[in-house]
Amino acid sequence: VFTRNVKNWWMSDDIRKIIRTILFVAFLSAVYIGAVSSLLAYLKGFTLTLVSVTKVIQVSLLTTLTMLCIVVIISAFGVFYVYRRKEDPNNLVMPIMTSVADLGTILVFALAVNLIF
Repeated sequence: VFTRNVKNWWMSDDIRKIIRTILFVAFLSAVYIGAVSSLLAYLKGFTLTLVSVTKVIQVSLLTTLTMLCIVVIISAFGVFYVYRRKEDPNNLVMPIMTSVADLGTILVFALAVNLIF
């Protein structure tokens, strides 16, 4: 996939299909996490309204989709940079992306909670 046309990698049908699949799974996961967390809050005795459940799902969606975009963009540039230097992207990019995702998710989640609630 990457060796065919490095300059126009985003035009590749394979890459577009992968990104669409990731977006679909991320969207479903975010909605699921928001719904389950609302259900668990209800079972623990918290009063829930349709507005509060919607806000929880919105926070989950905003956090998930924002981090997905950030990770995809940084990963793409990181992989191509490392690949051009004849290094293995798995050894260098994956640890960096894990750290970015861990810290970034906490920051984006906190920002989303402040914006939506």
